[in-house]
Amino acid sequence: VTLYEMQRITAIGNYNTPILRASGRQIRYVQTVGGTSPSFTRSVVRNVLPFIPAEPQKRLMDRTIAPNTLNSATPTLFQGAANNLQLIVNMGAITTTAPAFQVEGSEDGVNWYAVGTPITAVASATVEATVTKSATFARVRVSTAGVGATLGYVSLKAWS
Repeated sequence: VTLYEMQRITAIGNYNTPILRASGRQIRYVQTVGGTSPSFTRSVVRNVLPFIPAEPQKRLMDRTIAPNTLNSATPTLFQGAANNLQLIVNMGAITTTAPAFQVEGSEDGVNWYAVGTPITAVASATVEATVTKSATFARVRVSTAGVGATLGYVSLKAWS
C-alpha cells in the first residue's frame, strides 16, 4: 500500500515527510524521473523511532486524473483507520467549464460512496476541502467534466 507520496520536486533542497506509522517489515521507495535530460543526486534516510506515537498520515499525489472526462478517478488510497480527508486541487487554465471533484470512500475498494460535497476547480488556482469521514479506502472522481481544463495536480491526504 502507498504510505505517502511527495510533491513534485523541481529544485535543490531537503524534502521531508511527516512522521509515518508503517506496519510490516519491508518498505519500498519509488521515484519517477521526468524531463529531457534530468540530472540529480538523491539519498533516502529512514529513521526508526520505536515507541514514539505518530499520527497515521497518508497522501496520494496524482497528475493523471483527466479533469475533462466525467468519472475519471485517481488511484485508490488505503487510509486504514484515518478519519480525516483533505482534497487539494491545483489547476492551470480553464477555457470554458470548470471541473468538479468528488471525494469518495469505500470499505472494499469496489463499491464507492460520496464523502462531503464536490469542489469546483478554479482557473490558475488551488482549492481545498477537508472532510471528516472514516473509510478504509478513498479516491477522487471527476463529478462534473471540465472543458479546456488543464490539471496541475490532485492531492488526497488522510490522517487521524
